[in-house]
Amino acid sequence: MMNKPQEDFHIGTGTTVEALNHRDEQDIWMLREIADRLAADCRAIVEKVVQELRASQPEYDPVEDEELDRSVTRNVNMAVRTLAKGTALPAEDLNEGLLTGRERYEKHIAVQDVLQGFRTCFTIIHNHFVMYCEAIGVDTRTALRGSRILWAVADGFTARIVAAYRDLATESAIRDAELRTEGVRRILRGEPSIGIYQRLGLDPSHRYAAVCCSFPSGRGSTVRSRLETSGSYSGAPAQVVFEGELVVGLVSKRPEPQKDQIIGIGPFVSLSEVAGSYQVARKLLTIAQAKQLGGIYSAAEASWRLALLESPGVSAHLIDKCIAAVVEYGDFGQEIIDSVEMYFEDSCVVKIAAQRLMVHENSLRYRLRRYEEITGLRLSNPADIAEIQWALEARTLYNDNDCR
Repeated sequence: MMNKPQEDFHIGTGTTVEALNHRDEQDIWMLREIADRLAADCRAIVEKVVQELRASQPEYDPVEDEELDRSVTRNVNMAVRTLAKGTALPAEDLNEGLLTGRERYEKHIAVQDVLQGFRTCFTIIHNHFVMYCEAIGVDTRTALRGSRILWAVADGFTARIVAAYRDLATESAIRDAELRTEGVRRILRGEPSIGIYQRLGLDPSHRYAAVCCSFPSGRGSTVRSRLETSGSYSGAPAQVVFEGELVVGLVSKRPEPQKDQIIGIGPFVSLSEVAGSYQVARKLLTIAQAKQLGGIYSAAEASWRLALLESPGVSAHLIDKCIAAVVEYGDFGQEIIDSVEMYFEDSCVVKIAAQRLMVHENSLRYRLRRYEEITGLRLSNPADIAEIQWALEARTLYNDNDCR
């Protein structure tokens, strides 16, 4: 028991600094007396709180008795420290809240249930505080001061619990995202695993297509989310992740394209064959980007153009044969190339191609004739047409010389 300071005195309207200091000294002495009693009764308080939690909160069933005992003891000791100091402890010093939050989070107890459990605990602690105040005759002013600092600490403690849950949830989300990303990448690399399928919720009996998608700056998350949503069947969810400046992954159905979005999609295959589908999807995206296309680009749309990326040597040879000599004519040579390209795009119909080029039909015929004269190829010969079209597509894809 502590020695009581000088006897009480009445503080009137002319309160001095000395009087205020004396009153504060009295309050602290009383609060320390209560802190001593609280510490002495710690075991009984802990048992009472544990009993109440077991009876009223089944959500705490996963928490073992020893762990619950420890956390309640920490709470009692926190109240003892607070009263002994005579002022509320700052929230950043209440590591008990972080520890309790982590323990309950690991037991998958909802944060609202944890806060309810703490309120139950601290209410019992506060009831003992009130009981001690009455027992030793603490005046209303001192009792109110002690009550306020206890509840201020309780507020700080609950804030620490909430912060712990928030931080742990963020850590868990990041960890899950990393595992998910690595799992998708492994499947796309050709490293199938039943464990990965199960973790990602993929159905091995379902067929999936790999996708490779570009996206406008700042819209990556939106594109990824929509691609995943529109590319999922019930029970066979799509899994799409970031890969550098692309979004890549697996879809169980053909997704819906969004504005300003280019998607290369490989064939639908079994999960063990998705790596091959992914290689096709990357090539298709490359072709679609070179041609400045939009929407979904599959092997059906690309047709023979897929072979361009497999045969750079052939592409280089045909560019030399079908285009190089014409390009040497400068701007006029470029007009000839553009005219031949438009001629093919319009199914070799001069009238339509001339209208789109905004030139007279005779001007277009002249350009086509000059092309034949320069290259020695014939625009009416199927074999020459095949080589010219290959060269034109390769030139776009490889930027004229990158395939050499």
